[in-house]
Amino acid sequence: MERELEVVSEELREANVRIERDVENKLNQLTRYYAQTLDLQKGLLLCFRMEEDGGYIHTLCRGQLSQNMGFRPERVEGNRLDKILRGPVLRRMTRLYNAAWAGKIRTLEGGSKRRGVKFLAVFHPRLEDGKVIEVIVSAMEVTDLKNTESELRAAKLRAESADKAKSYFLAVMSHEIRTPMNSVIGFTSLLRTSELTEEQEQFVKMIETSDEGLLEIINDMLDISKIEAGRMELSLEAVDAKMLAHEVAALMTSRADEKDVMLEVSILNDIPAEVHIDRARLRQISINLMGNAIKFTAEGTVTLEMSYGPGSELHFKVIDTGIGIPE
Repeated sequence: MERELEVVSEELREANVRIERDVENKLNQLTRYYAQTLDLQKGLLLCFRMEEDGGYIHTLCRGQLSQNMGFRPERVEGNRLDKILRGPVLRRMTRLYNAAWAGKIRTLEGGSKRRGVKFLAVFHPRLEDGKVIEVIVSAMEVTDLKNTESELRAAKLRAESADKAKSYFLAVMSHEIRTPMNSVIGFTSLLRTSELTEEQEQFVKMIETSDEGLLEIINDMLDISKIEAGRMELSLEAVDAKMLAHEVAALMTSRADEKDVMLEVSILNDIPAEVHIDRARLRQISINLMGNAIKFTAEGTVTLEMSYGPGSELHFKVIDTGIGIPE
């Protein structure tokens, strides 16, 4: 019986040794894996405890971030905070450790300007019987991320500045161009009242058509600057909508004649003599749509269709026999 007990005891001891060895090997593998992960992620795992005199001692320090901040992990682990740091830096870090121990701080963005390193740290107080016995700090370097954020912020400011400069330029130039344009339009009108040959009348007509096109471009420039400045407003007034439709068609006649395209105005139903609309905006949109329709219509007809629907809605449609627009 004693011999059998000795054999069994020996087998149990050997089994315990094998189990301990296996556990230790797996623990070492896990520790190495975690350490490598921390290094690859430029991370840090730091643990500290408060001693009886109120100082702090580091029970663990692993990760590449510690090295990047100028502290070798083996120099930190097992040593007190006041043995590693001195002066104002020690006082600042002591206040930080006190706040973390008291649970007053959970996250921190910090770094070293001298080394160009930035990190984000999270503090995890470990409790036992409701009391803090240790604080675990997990941190990760975010230098590249923060630098990218700064670059994007600077690029955004440059873009906004360039956009404001562009809007200012458009507004100024549109007003500056309008002044000589008014003179050109005025003298063109005076020229039309004089005695002209048939060829000269054709030239004056072409000048007037060009004037109208240039004025449209100027108005578009003004609209862009107004929209970007958030100042686009509608100006409602009582307008004879049918007359407006015929005016738009008359303005586009010369363009249509050049391409031998027929222009039509179609009034589908009774429209009140006066409708409250923004005359300038509706005129501008109609001219743009009809100009586009004429441009892409090789032959046939461009029709400006108008109707008055329920809810006091005025409907404008531009219909052409050109190449069309995808659905």
